[in-house]
Amino acid sequence: MRHIVGALCTLAVLTHVPTSFGLRGLREEVSSRLTTPTDAGIVIRATSKMVSAFSPLISAALKKQIPHMELGDIVSPFLHGNVNISKLRMTRFKAQDLFDCHLQDKPSQRLKVVLSGIDLDINGHLHVGSRLIQLQSSIDVWTKNVSAQLGIEFLRSNDSRMAVSVPDCVATIGKTDFRIRDAGRYTPFIPLFRKRIISDVSSGVTGRICQQAKAMVEENLKKFFDSLPILYPLSGDQNSTRPVKNDVGSALGGFLNFPGMKLTAKEREELLRQLYLNVSLVAKPEVTGNYIESMHAGEIIYAKGGQSGIRPPKLNLSTDGGDRMLYIYITDYVFNSLLLLMYRSNLVYLSFDPNTVDGFKDLLKVPCDASFCLGAAVPEFSKLYPKHKALVIYQPNRAPAVTMSSDGMQLLSDGIFALYAKFNRKMHRLFVLLVTLKVHVDLFIRDGKIHGNATINNFDTRLLKHKTRMDEDLLDILSGFTKMILQHYLNSMLANGFTVPEFGGLKLIKPKLRMISDAIVIETDTKMQEAFLRSLMGMAPSSNRRRFRVS
Repeated sequence: MRHIVGALCTLAVLTHVPTSFGLRGLREEVSSRLTTPTDAGIVIRATSKMVSAFSPLISAALKKQIPHMELGDIVSPFLHGNVNISKLRMTRFKAQDLFDCHLQDKPSQRLKVVLSGIDLDINGHLHVGSRLIQLQSSIDVWTKNVSAQLGIEFLRSNDSRMAVSVPDCVATIGKTDFRIRDAGRYTPFIPLFRKRIISDVSSGVTGRICQQAKAMVEENLKKFFDSLPILYPLSGDQNSTRPVKNDVGSALGGFLNFPGMKLTAKEREELLRQLYLNVSLVAKPEVTGNYIESMHAGEIIYAKGGQSGIRPPKLNLSTDGGDRMLYIYITDYVFNSLLLLMYRSNLVYLSFDPNTVDGFKDLLKVPCDASFCLGAAVPEFSKLYPKHKALVIYQPNRAPAVTMSSDGMQLLSDGIFALYAKFNRKMHRLFVLLVTLKVHVDLFIRDGKIHGNATINNFDTRLLKHKTRMDEDLLDILSGFTKMILQHYLNSMLANGFTVPEFGGLKLIKPKLRMISDAIVIETDTKMQEAFLRSLMGMAPSSNRRRFRVS
């Protein structure tokens, strides 16, 4: 996700484009949309296929986790006293025969987890204190066919993060029995409280299973979700003292180093550190029988905050789950919020000496002795301004914009291109061109990287004003060559590719990229790393675990 932003923002820099506009620098393509507060810039769908694929991993993890559950103490009243079973611990564990994990939207939106066929052998200390019996002894308990059903609800927290709750948990035990090792003279009285102990042990174990399951899900996932930033730094790890390879940061850095921006390396670095992608939730996650869907803001902002004032487009997505595990929808809002931010910060206003700009200096040289350069189009420059230097200024009329469809992506911009003669503080404007640009970009994933092909479909120039004699035919020819150079520059950048990111502990398997109306879609299968699963479930390292018998 981050890397697509990087690729396209660099492209967008070179395309400073709009046609009809709304207020405050917006194009009609962006400002005329009908949206709602819950429309998202980024939508992520984890399908039922992903849930099914990870079920065996989760089941295997539970087999390792359940034996280490803390069972606590069981206390209940008995004959004017109480029965207390303490220091409970498992001595043998038979894992579940059945594990099922599936999505449901009726009667409520839940991720349902079902386990059954678990057997537990438990050892503890029994204390019966009443007027008739005073007994202390070790006790062995056997529970057969323990089952549990959990309903996990996905929520939006107060700080707009993902959160989970376990409002539904039901556990049952098929059969329970016990043996008191040192009953002594109270052996004849055991039948008096056998049913009570069986009932108390059964309810205690089932209650503890639900309590532990609820804590494991809610607490561990809360730690995980709290560890994820809702403002994602585009420049990389803000807390790291080591340089981090970051395609987005590199792409944005190249964008901010475009000729005419006049930012020093330190200024570029500082600016990059202020840019964030807002991935906070805009609504409660939606669960259907086919997928879990989270909706994120997807706006690029400064660290100090603020909003662009534009809204994401409303995506009309299918309710089918699809045949891949994970779908990531990145709307054009992500890119347009960045372009508008840059426009309002005057970062797409260019001013440079055409004789020194890399890649264009031969074409834009003023004055020049050749017959095919910008200077040749204004032949009187040397005569009228012998001590002056040429200065080129480009100023977009409105913020550049991005539109997307199933046919690809369009980068749109228009602005003013002006040539000045400058001497000390005096400047003379020689001519002004209106430049309109439209770039078509096809994106695709190859070898784990996002690549693309750019084609400039429209690069129109129209002479608005001029003070010296102009060769307009030559200007048209120069515009054509400028179009070729820009297109070559764009394709050279896209040929390098941008690495497709991994999402936490999820490795993307054979990702593909396609375009739909208003969005890019990355569809992929995934693989979960064991260390990531361990952290999600709060599992201790094996060296720190208590030994027990498994059958």
